[in-house]
Amino acid sequence: MSRCASAGRPDATPSPSTPTATETGSDRTTSTPGAIRYEGIDFGLLDVSIPEVPPGSSSLLPGGDPVRFGRSDIITFTPHGTSSSGTLYVSDGHSTLTAVVVYGGTGRLRLWRFDRDRWLWVR
Repeated sequence: MSRCASAGRPDATPSPSTPTATETGSDRTTSTPGAIRYEGIDFGLLDVSIPEVPPGSSSLLPGGDPVRFGRSDIITFTPHGTSSSGTLYVSDGHSTLTAVVVYGGTGRLRLWRFDRDRWLWVR
């Protein structure tokens, strides 16, 4: 079962939501948070240490955080087409790992798949 959830929030200000606004209630939700579930996959990493998705140069360790958006696990998308920048790692926990890289300035996504046979990321 996924430890991630989604919820909608209105865009009350031109700046992205902050944890403080969420905690204080000034950034109210427009939908009930719900778990994100897909059979056989979850946000996660593989059971071995592998290289970080390009252009990163560190390693992804087993059991590490699969939601990497700075120091936060909150991803914000705005009506202006921008978002938080970061990477989501989605895996079956055994052999398949996909990285969803979000480019904040444009809100564009890039998908990478880890090829275990060649031990590298491919698009």
